[in-house]
Amino acid sequence: MNASHRSGGEPPAPGEVQVWFAWLADLRSRQQALSKMLAPAELATAARFVREADRVRSIGARGLLRAVIASCLDAAPRDLDVVTGPFGKPELASAGRQMPSFSVSHSGELVVLAVAGPDADVGVDVEHRRALPDWTQLAARHFHPQEVAELLDLPPTLGHAAFFDCWTRKEAVAKACGRGLSLPLASFRVSIGTPHEARLLDATGLPVAAAPWALVPLMLADGYAAALAVTGLPPHRVSHAQFDTDDRRWQRVLRA
Repeated sequence: MNASHRSGGEPPAPGEVQVWFAWLADLRSRQQALSKMLAPAELATAARFVREADRVRSIGARGLLRAVIASCLDAAPRDLDVVTGPFGKPELASAGRQMPSFSVSHSGELVVLAVAGPDADVGVDVEHRRALPDWTQLAARHFHPQEVAELLDLPPTLGHAAFFDCWTRKEAVAKACGRGLSLPLASFRVSIGTPHEARLLDATGLPVAAAPWALVPLMLADGYAAALAVTGLPPHRVSHAQFDTDDRRWQRVLRA
């Protein structure tokens, strides 16, 4: 599988997944432009957050989503009909045309968006690696028994790091299924302890267990774990792009 960096606005090619990421500071500097892209319901959701950073993250994540998807569809960001699926996942109303699959996640100072073609389902998750004293209890409560055993066999420092890798892989899979955390994370098993490669080892508990799966660790920034899950058409290329407020394409989209 190839990885590359891109700056374009083309829709994903068959077998391609685009991964876009943005730092909170860059999203904060464009709050006014990003806010103009959002629907009233999205603005109301952001306004309910007490912490300023959470409001910025909410507006930034939805603005980034709308800007990228609109660019892929050659549409205006504010014209997209973004709806919420039965399990809380944002989706696009089709209006008689095939729509890209996408997933968004945020943690700490980072927002991540993954976009694939309509022939695949995609899920992405990012987690800020932070001190988590109760990680063993969380693993025992949520993970597959074999994953828990493997984590506890590792030295504590490595186990703590592998916990975040495991969590992002599992949540990415659940998002690709369209279920998010309504899907019990113990119902399927992923590989752990290998930061640069990942596999879905047991998919029997998934609603799309028979579909071909690809699980890809994402190395986006120091101090963050991230993973991409794709089902339907396994990706042969994962491209990366960072939100850059000085890029002419972004300037054009932000003014739309």
